[in-house]
Amino acid sequence: MTLVNGKITAPDGSAPTGATVTVQLVDLTGQRTIGFADGSEIVHSATAPVGIDGSWSMELVPTADIESPRGDTLYRVVEQTSSGPAPIYHISVPSTGPAWAGDIRIGLPGDLTVVSGGGGGDPGTPSGTVVSETTFGQAASAGSAGAYARGDHTHGTPALPTPGAIGAATVAHDHSGVYDPSGTASGAVSAHTAASDPHGDRAYADTVAAGVSPAFPIFEGYGLRAASGDPIGWLKSSGIANGTIFFARCWVPAGVTITNLWAAVAAAGTHDGSSGPNRIGLYSAAGSLIGATVDNPALWTAAGWRGGPLGGGPIAAQASGRFVYIGILAQGMSGGSWPYPTNADDSHVPWADFAVSGTARRAMYLSGQSALPASIDPASTGTATTFIPLVGAS
Repeated sequence: MTLVNGKITAPDGSAPTGATVTVQLVDLTGQRTIGFADGSEIVHSATAPVGIDGSWSMELVPTADIESPRGDTLYRVVEQTSSGPAPIYHISVPSTGPAWAGDIRIGLPGDLTVVSGGGGGDPGTPSGTVVSETTFGQAASAGSAGAYARGDHTHGTPALPTPGAIGAATVAHDHSGVYDPSGTASGAVSAHTAASDPHGDRAYADTVAAGVSPAFPIFEGYGLRAASGDPIGWLKSSGIANGTIFFARCWVPAGVTITNLWAAVAAAGTHDGSSGPNRIGLYSAAGSLIGATVDNPALWTAAGWRGGPLGGGPIAAQASGRFVYIGILAQGMSGGSWPYPTNADDSHVPWADFAVSGTARRAMYLSGQSALPASIDPASTGTATTFIPLVGAS
């Protein structure tokens, strides 16, 4: 990390009121993006506290250490005060510091840098009669005015290139004939235009451009793309219940393919060697079973994250985010436990399980089951509960 510092002052040298400094990671077009560095994802924005004298500082990852799906990156610095619009500039953070923000400013490609005046004197008023060149091959003419550009000098023009110099034909020819005899090009164009998503790589990029991380960063740190909650809040456990399926709703971001299902086990249990199935199921937001892991008698016999690939193959990504339900089923188990939220209490169901509108619940359990049901009703199946299983997908 490199320490970057700055100081916001008014024209008279005083510290402006209500000053805040926000730093955001952007690509070279100025669009917000995600970056990857040292095993972390850099998303959203950071705000530096501003002292009473207008000074501020912030530790930032050096620009050269950041990899992004959008290529090279910069940091956008937004300095807001209560007296007017927020000035914005961009910086490239060096590998060593400390560095003053004013020394590491950099313009975005395509930005114009305007310099007023010249030579330390009065810039004067440019003439409106500067010669406009219209013929190739003219030489430069210096003129005699030194204060500003005017009509008594020219800048010359390059020589007009010859056809042969740029690889063009120099003798008579025509363009008749067929240039795609095998239909390769036309076939490729037809296939491209007929495809439902010819730019399948854009789903992830579009998500990042909108300032939305593909998954909540805490989940990413566990190798998950979706989860029922932050594992640090699941510090209470209850015994594994044979034949009782616990369901939890999870948010899957846009562009995420679901390949594996996972469930946390607090304490290992023992399987009787014959009963089954022991599986993790995936349900759509409407309650249809769309995938499941294969039956695995050893699924609940070790602590930690347990699960694996969907038996029917991955579930394709979608262009927009969606909710799914993940259910866990045990059979033939003795001992062992599943983790639940630390202060789970079903007296809290009315506000912990239900949204401000709609009837779909966050979690529920369904007893007396010998297999994963083909469908559930998120609004009425089983019993609503705050004993939410810790489950996820990758």
